[in-house]
Amino acid sequence: MVADTALAPARDVRRPLHAERANVRLAVRQVWFGGLVIAASTGLLLWMGVKSFHKSQQSGGGLLAPLADNPAVRAIYGLPTAIDTLGGFAVWRVALFVTLLGTVWVTLATTRVLRGSEETGRLDLVLANPLSLVRATFTSLAAVFAVPVLTVLVAGSVLQGGGAAAAGSWLYAGGLGLLVVTFMGLAALASQLLPERRRANGLAMGVLFATFVLRMWADGGTNSQWARWTTPFGWLEQLHAFGGNDLLPLVPLEAAPVVLVTLALVMSGERDTGAGMVRAADTKQASTRLLSTPLAFATRRQSGELGAWAAAIVVLGVLSGGLAETLVGFPQSQPEATKLLQQVGMGAAITPGGFIAIMNVFYVVVLATYAIASVHADYDDEITNRLDLPYSNRVSRTAWSGSTVLATTAVLVVLTIVLALATWIGSSAANAGLSIGDSFAAAANVLPVPILFLGLAVLLHGVRPSWAAGAVSVLAIGLYMVQLIGPALSWPTWVLDLSPYHHLALVPAEPAAWTALVVMLCIAAVCGALGLFAYSRRDLQ
Repeated sequence: MVADTALAPARDVRRPLHAERANVRLAVRQVWFGGLVIAASTGLLLWMGVKSFHKSQQSGGGLLAPLADNPAVRAIYGLPTAIDTLGGFAVWRVALFVTLLGTVWVTLATTRVLRGSEETGRLDLVLANPLSLVRATFTSLAAVFAVPVLTVLVAGSVLQGGGAAAAGSWLYAGGLGLLVVTFMGLAALASQLLPERRRANGLAMGVLFATFVLRMWADGGTNSQWARWTTPFGWLEQLHAFGGNDLLPLVPLEAAPVVLVTLALVMSGERDTGAGMVRAADTKQASTRLLSTPLAFATRRQSGELGAWAAAIVVLGVLSGGLAETLVGFPQSQPEATKLLQQVGMGAAITPGGFIAIMNVFYVVVLATYAIASVHADYDDEITNRLDLPYSNRVSRTAWSGSTVLATTAVLVVLTIVLALATWIGSSAANAGLSIGDSFAAAANVLPVPILFLGLAVLLHGVRPSWAAGAVSVLAIGLYMVQLIGPALSWPTWVLDLSPYHHLALVPAEPAAWTALVVMLCIAAVCGALGLFAYSRRDLQ
């Protein structure tokens, strides 16, 4: 009897966790912090838009309509609707950043909880239970879906609480939430098509960028308004919140995520775990070119993404160069326009060079995003055990991560050159009078800022790698907003000085601030060195 008792297996008194609940918890752990940051940032941006309206009304408020109707301003900020009202102006002022912040985050978060969980093997234990991949995909998306819902509640509450009309507030908030869910569905579909998270990110982000540029073209052109109906960003504008409250655009805004998510769920049931619907050829001969050293490998990996990023920069540069001339005539026809432009953060835009400088400061965020993503790729390799093979040989961590930093810096320089050439081509086509020397000076002037954020990303990668991408991305966008809206709200100088964008001179309209540029590069070098040292000392994930 005693022997039988001793041989009997121990009874697990713990209640087994349901597989679906475990999968939801897995997804929530990956998105809860970023989701809270996105919802809070959306509310903060809209609150800043409300404050900007009150500030603009104190002087020059009557000039808002002709300013907003300028093609260059429309292309940047979007379609102006009822900007003589608090809600209309607040939404128009920050819509560019609110929409990009939410859609970019949800795209990256969705591919992380879907394709990323498969890539890292986190999903294997969940699928070992009686849970299909379809059901796992659905429950993961349900966890991500909670973030757009929270964003809707925050956005609507901030707008209505700030004094905007209730109907327009909740219509815009609902449209914003549906826009974010649309790109969640797009990222879910990309995760089913491609077997690697990196490639799924590239596909989804490429579509996001293309639809956003299409929105800019639709708003900035004279005969291209019809194109708003071809992009989700245009559907949000067509709601005309606070100025008509048109409900028709809700049809595509609601239908698109339903179709995309449905397709993603159907595809998840038709493929194997870890595989994608698009299969790579197994018979392709392996290429060993640029695999001899860590620097050579980093160069090879960076070159694979360079083409897509360069194409995006070309489109943005040509677009801003082509729009440079459209702002110049406005101050002459409106004597008080210069004062108003200064209040909304565009005081230097009365010349082609000043407008190009302002646009290049915005493109710094794009370049910083590339730098942050490049460093985060090393963390992805770490958690997916891809670094086991190189580190099992005589490859040091400092050499490996340092090679990524060097290759990324080189790509940033190349993209800056591409931006300068594209801007000059666009301005030449529009007869804006911008020389190629001015174009290169304007682009080179902003290069230290993405290098600074690269250094910060390397530092966090060495200290707290799971925070690096999210924290530095929020910092890059948040500090840009400090510079963009802080002067309009008369924020203290010490707050504005926290933003590296604030220390950039508007070259070529102004002389370069050499001291600030050198300080940024020095900070980047120190942060990078500390990050590489910390990475060489910490445990791998």
